[in-house]
Amino acid sequence: MAQGVVQTDGLGAPLKKFMTITTGTSWANLAPVGSKICQLVNLKSAEHNVYCSVRKSSGSDMNLERILRNNVDFAIVGSDQAKRAIDGTFRPGVFGAFTKLRGVFSLFPEQFVAVANQTTDVNSFLDFKGKIIDAGEEGSSTSAFFKKIIKAYGIQENQFQKVTHLQNKAMIDAFCSHKIDGFVELSGSPSPKILEVLKRCGGRFVLIDGGVIKFLADINPELVPSVIPAQRYPGINYEVPSIGTQAILITSED
Repeated sequence: MAQGVVQTDGLGAPLKKFMTITTGTSWANLAPVGSKICQLVNLKSAEHNVYCSVRKSSGSDMNLERILRNNVDFAIVGSDQAKRAIDGTFRPGVFGAFTKLRGVFSLFPEQFVAVANQTTDVNSFLDFKGKIIDAGEEGSSTSAFFKKIIKAYGIQENQFQKVTHLQNKAMIDAFCSHKIDGFVELSGSPSPKILEVLKRCGGRFVLIDGGVIKFLADINPELVPSVIPAQRYPGINYEVPSIGTQAILITSED
């Protein structure tokens, strides 16, 4: 089509264009951010004729797959997952190196947090060995990052009594009824899930060892060390060192 020519529906009206952003669960920061982006696009839809909608998901893995399969136009993913897509290490044998991936802009740091039940004797991350821990839903960025953390600590998954992958509401119920000893979360802060846990039944933040944070940052330049400020969460009156990813909006050159 020649530059400057506007496609119409045959009756003279410009054709509507639709764009979709895939985000995360309703318990994650990604969903409201994606909704806000769409709100901003849709404010001027009468002028540019583009209409935006949001598709929720379990997290970065599902979002990345949707982009790779060309099922959506935009996705919010962690910087580590974007790197895996570019390197071809995201589901090898299914997807190759995705050279068409394009970054749009950065959003916010996603910080890894471990929370222990008030009734359990967990004071360091290594104390979770022999305990029941929830590692986030299968296919989520939390679950993927949990594997990085335990590998850096030299922990095998079979050294936990059990690793669960419960959906958010089920995880909160299990934590508050003391059926699990702790859980991990990778999200922007404050995390709606952690806020709900602290409100309902309390919990203790388990600090990630500084040596592990440095080790992960040294070998993974896409990871971001950071600090969660004191009072970011109710009752947590101390700084929480963390490491995580940068949430970014991506698309394909297609």
